[in-house]
Amino acid sequence: MDSRRRRRTARAREPEGPPRSQRVLVVGASGTIGTQIASEFMARGWWVRALTRDPRGMTADVDEIFVADLRNPVSMLGACDDVDFVFSCAGASPKPVGIFASKHSFLQIDDYGNRNLLAVAERAGVRRFGYLGVSGGKVLGSMEYIRAHESFSAALRRAEVDPLVVRSNSVFASLMPVLRRAARGEVRLLQDGDAQVNPIHEQELAAACVDALVGHEKEVEIGGPEILTRRRIAELAFEALGTDPKIRNQRKVLTGLGLRVTQLCGRHNYDVAQFDTFAQMTDLIAPAHGLRTVADYFAELAQTEEA
Repeated sequence: MDSRRRRRTARAREPEGPPRSQRVLVVGASGTIGTQIASEFMARGWWVRALTRDPRGMTADVDEIFVADLRNPVSMLGACDDVDFVFSCAGASPKPVGIFASKHSFLQIDDYGNRNLLAVAERAGVRRFGYLGVSGGKVLGSMEYIRAHESFSAALRRAEVDPLVVRSNSVFASLMPVLRRAARGEVRLLQDGDAQVNPIHEQELAAACVDALVGHEKEVEIGGPEILTRRRIAELAFEALGTDPKIRNQRKVLTGLGLRVTQLCGRHNYDVAQFDTFAQMTDLIAPAHGLRTVADYFAELAQTEEA
């Protein structure tokens, strides 16, 4: 393992490289968005420490890897030393998980875990703390997935750091299942598929997050450059594959039944299904950023599969 990639177990000496004001801790750095944010900082010449629970999932080339678990405050001691900036996109998986892993709820990780991190950051004298939240809180705020993000956002605003909350719309990577279903021959939409959304490519989201962290805003909402209905997204998937679209509407009664069934698979999986279900039936539009389109994204994925 590269000597830069090591577990930190004690307070470190001043690391080599840029001054403290150009050093950042990226938390959740092995995830889809965290990887892009860490890479964006590196591309801009920053010194980057990446905090992750499992270093085997790290793909971003960073200056240092710090192994810790947000549920264990002791494991994070030293994580925020010698940095002025922290950006956290850490949280429970937004996808269904095995029933034994489902005990780790959004509340426990997205809220309580990030509060543990925030306490460590305050003690270390971190100047600015950024957090990646979720767009749509005004219309979907009663759901556990949203509540956990908003609860921590409120705690961050009260903390002794300069806070930044980025509320992001869905990223392109979350649309991959649509392309997979289209490749299998059929896409089913909840209700009529007329709900609108403007998703953003994760690389462009990362650039917007870094811009916001080095800026002065306290809260930022981020979406992609084009507003699409769920039906149009499905049509774009078939167009990328060069196949005739086969799109069906799922009746509301079946949607409700499916939600009740997921309750048997653990609380986490129910919370994921609940958010996904209502998000697909709700207009979720945030201020536009970036240039990349869903059509181009699907086309790139389709070509990769063919290769």
